[in-house]
Amino acid sequence: MAKQIYDVIVIGTGAGGGMAIKTLCEAGLKVCALNAGRKLDPGKDFRNHRMPYDMKFRGFDDPKKRAQSYGYMDNEYTAGIWEHEITYTTAPGTQWMWPRCFAVGGKTNFWGRSAARMGDIDFQAASLDGFDVNWPVKYEEIAPYYSRVERLIGVASTVQNRPSNPDGEYIPPMNFRCFDWILKSGADKLGVPYLPDREAQLTQEHNGHPACHYCGNCTEGCDIGAFFSSPRYLLPAAEATKNLELRTNALAKNILVDDNGHAAGVAYIDRNTKQEVEVYSRAVVVAASTVESARIILNSKSRHWPNGSQIRAVRPDGIFAITSTVRRRTDICPNCSDSRRSLTMFQRQRSRGYRGGRI
Repeated sequence: MAKQIYDVIVIGTGAGGGMAIKTLCEAGLKVCALNAGRKLDPGKDFRNHRMPYDMKFRGFDDPKKRAQSYGYMDNEYTAGIWEHEITYTTAPGTQWMWPRCFAVGGKTNFWGRSAARMGDIDFQAASLDGFDVNWPVKYEEIAPYYSRVERLIGVASTVQNRPSNPDGEYIPPMNFRCFDWILKSGADKLGVPYLPDREAQLTQEHNGHPACHYCGNCTEGCDIGAFFSSPRYLLPAAEATKNLELRTNALAKNILVDDNGHAAGVAYIDRNTKQEVEVYSRAVVVAASTVESARIILNSKSRHWPNGSQIRAVRPDGIFAITSTVRRRTDICPNCSDSRRSLTMFQRQRSRGYRGGRI
């Protein structure tokens, strides 16, 4: 029996992988998506509509497990979603927490929803401060794609005329709450604009998705799909093309290469059977989050690429580099608080260096 060869294998189904899957499938390519965890059932796995007294530990989860918790979002409301089965190690004398969600959609199931556009202050940052290198694209080239995404997912905000945070195509913003008006009053006295964030959370029905009804903590998931997530907004469109095969509980191990050293597939571990499986394709997209993607690439050693890292992911000096978006919980959205607002006095953290960047 001839082995099946897909057009593309995509590792990961989150923000990057989900968009790649949707785009490729809609273009007519046959795609095999590998996801390290299971597919969630929003009605059962997201529990925002339950009261604390409906749960055994009143929402805090088993005290015996709290030492392993990743924080406020890893509790009884999201029990069984965050990854704890596969362990990781840290260097001696160091402490680092690696919150992982291997479920289909990854952290788009829980993300902070801040969806600002990067501007030329970001893309051309090296010209401004002399550090690192400019991106190979300018804002005017990327702007049409920002618009396409905003129209697809729905971003709530206002036109603010700030070059450092370019305006986009928005649905109405979230209403200010009482303390927002108090803070705005103080900010006005200082001459500092107090403005709504750019937020991928729906204030009105959009593309078949319902508006938010403010039921609970969004970082514990949304069981109605009122904010953007890959399983709600991207993967259904890909599945509708009949060009997608989604394999769950498939933990990518390494990239396979052909006799010319080109990517030819992926070896993964089936977490149910504990067996190694190989799947083949003409191209491979690695979108498994920052650290996981680095692990897969570095593990992809062969006679062509003895260091693994040299698979299409090196700088001219031969050093493996990958832009890191992993941050401590308090740094994920530096402009956001539970009020989902931002003062423009706090400059948006800039994403540096398209080929390496600073962590």
